[in-house]
Amino acid sequence: MTWKPTLGPGSTEIDLTGLTEGTHPLVLDGGKAELEVAPEAFLRAYRFTGTLSQSGEDCQVRGSLIGNLVSACDRCLAPFDRAVEVEVDVRFVRRAADSVESEEEVTEGVIRLSPSDARLDLAAPFRAAVLLDEPIKHLCRDDCRGLCPV
Repeated sequence: MTWKPTLGPGSTEIDLTGLTEGTHPLVLDGGKAELEVAPEAFLRAYRFTGTLSQSGEDCQVRGSLIGNLVSACDRCLAPFDRAVEVEVDVRFVRRAADSVESEEEVTEGVIRLSPSDARLDLAAPFRAAVLLDEPIKHLCRDDCRGLCPV
């Protein structure tokens, strides 16, 4: 029997109940939902296509997130859309709270779960991937003259 994720429309949470060892295809369709990436910046019409792998107690999610980022222009303040496509690669490790593993051993791209967690929430890894791909200045167009045309 093949595992299929249980999630609602626009959800970034995955129910791991019944997940078996191995690699499984994973598609999350944001539909009309918006994912807040930063204050005044939202990801619309997003879609994640990738895989969810389970090995022992640990899970790894890899794939591509595409969507439209809606933010305000830093010069004229007008809202505008920009297509984004970013790679997501995050590992979820299950460790007890009293685990002897030190904080230094937890690396970037790794999220700790308690052994009892039955859900993965991909909202934070999605936000991080989009923010790391963002330019420092958001411009609606390269020749935007701003609020005070001179």
